[in-house]
Amino acid sequence: MYKFRVEVVTVSQARLKLYFLSKKINTLVVNERFDAIFKLKNIGDELFPGGKAIITFNWMGIQAVYFQYCLPPLKSEDEKLFHETTDVLTHGFSLIFCTIQSHDGKEVDVYDKYGNKRQANIAISSINGRTWEEIYGFWGLVVSATSLFIIAIEKIILAIQYVPDFIRWLLFILLFLIGTPIVFQYWNTHRKRKEK
Repeated sequence: MYKFRVEVVTVSQARLKLYFLSKKINTLVVNERFDAIFKLKNIGDELFPGGKAIITFNWMGIQAVYFQYCLPPLKSEDEKLFHETTDVLTHGFSLIFCTIQSHDGKEVDVYDKYGNKRQANIAISSINGRTWEEIYGFWGLVVSATSLFIIAIEKIILAIQYVPDFIRWLLFILLFLIGTPIVFQYWNTHRKRKEK
């Protein structure tokens, strides 16, 4: 019996456009391209004689994308990488399945990246497709919250009557420049934790 660990890494090609800014984002977006990297590693003690691997992305509904690869002979701890570029077909989760067949007909056990054995009908991983509306809605919320924060700080500063106008506006600009990156950093950190 052969043993393989299968890992799937996805990298979005979508770009977020806000006014004059264009930034690549890590979120998989419906109808946008993404790269999928498949790492298949022989974690058994035996030499794998070669065979084929079939990796399937089952999107919500009845949509599916299949990738089939020929595997060369692999010694224990050898790894084979495959790269594909495809589209996010629909909003929601896609389950990723993998089956491996050997040329000699022996059974092949498939494990996910955490070392859990997976049957043919159990997904090895999943990805989540989001819509642009969700993403821009979130960024709209971030901009609104930042603006309200700035207005609140400005009101506090305006309450202090003896502060000259020049210093008041200088403080307002300073708070905006400090507050905005803090909000964006918090969002990036929170999003990366969610993806893990």
